[in-house]
Amino acid sequence: MHRRFQGAPTAEIRCPGGPVRVVVAEGFRLRLLGLMRLGAEEVEPLLIPRCRSIHMHGMRTPIDLAWLEVERGQVRVLEIVGSLGPGRHARAPKGSPRRATGALELPPGAAERLDLTRGDELPLT
Repeated sequence: MHRRFQGAPTAEIRCPGGPVRVVVAEGFRLRLLGLMRLGAEEVEPLLIPRCRSIHMHGMRTPIDLAWLEVERGQVRVLEIVGSLGPGRHARAPKGSPRRATGALELPPGAAERLDLTRGDELPLT
């Protein structure tokens, strides 16, 4: 685990392709830096709660992105963006709940390996 994520809270999302441990970006610094400047081998699954847009400035590698509705220990997959490249940006789907929308940033190819699909309802622990 990269030292940037040490001490940050973690959670587990039970995906169809298996459980995934995610770092939860609650603090300002971690939300701002996210996965910036990390190599592909250093990318950790990162959940950014209450997030409606992300940027890929300063990124070295593409990522998979899943927009989630996060409420009371459950997540619902709203949309999946595969292989979002450096320098790009993404916005949450129109009509997504304002306070409950979060972004799950994943290593490239992870959304497919985890068998994530739009509409999936997954437990969050």
